[in-house]
Amino acid sequence: MQRKLSTLTLGLSLAFGALPVMAAGTATVMQDGDANSATVSQSFTNNGNANASVTQLGDRNEGYVEQRGVTGNATASIYEGSRADFNTSTITQVTTNGVNAAISHRGGYNDSWVQQQDVGNSRGTIAQNGDYNSAGIKQTYGNNLQASINANQGFWESGDYNGAWITQTGQNQSAQINQHNSQYSTADIKQTNVNNVAYIGQDGYRNEAYITQAGYGATNEAKILQGGDLNFAYTEQSGSNLRSFISQPGNYNHAGVEQMGQNYNANVTQSGNHNYAMVTQR
Repeated sequence: MQRKLSTLTLGLSLAFGALPVMAAGTATVMQDGDANSATVSQSFTNNGNANASVTQLGDRNEGYVEQRGVTGNATASIYEGSRADFNTSTITQVTTNGVNAAISHRGGYNDSWVQQQDVGNSRGTIAQNGDYNSAGIKQTYGNNLQASINANQGFWESGDYNGAWITQTGQNQSAQINQHNSQYSTADIKQTNVNNVAYIGQDGYRNEAYITQAGYGATNEAKILQGGDLNFAYTEQSGSNLRSFISQPGNYNHAGVEQMGQNYNANVTQSGNHNYAMVTQR
């Protein structure tokens, strides 16, 4: 059994085991299982806030939290639940302001990481209730950014073998990926510049969804819903006040939306099977 804990911070306190010791810039670690490794590092608190909590229950888990340049507010939490075997969780928050990140596992063999760089009021959340899921949230230079990846929905539902990734750079971005009872599906959201909102919802088998947005003014919005199986959908938007909605309740469908400019709207619904749709507006 191997357990490794390290903390670097001003005014940081760390408790190994189930008994926490509280102080300014607090860290609490609780491990129960075999071959666990947890590292908490908090720096430059400057009498500001910084909290980190790592809880690992299960086998061969790794947790890692690092928060640097904290000047007020920065909360990170990693929890790996009842069947947390061979999991890896990472949270890195660099120059903070507000900011919190939370990773939670209740399934097994999941891999998650959240990295927020210069950030602002940011937030990043990953929850995985299924098995063999891979998820990542990366928010770099932004402000007021939010991101959420959820590979479960509800108590009894879980997603397995899914991949979900979000990358945001800029200001006032919002992105969310929900994989409800989904299997072998892939979702990816990339947003740059300002005022973008994106959502991908997957409930089915082997679906793929991709959203790429670059905002230059009024808010852009993109939404993809996949309720069937073996569907492919993508949205690419660059400009201002652009709206895109793709719904695929059927199977074996392909849909794409490409919009560049201002004030465009696109809606695609594929309720049957083996359909192809392409919308281009410039």
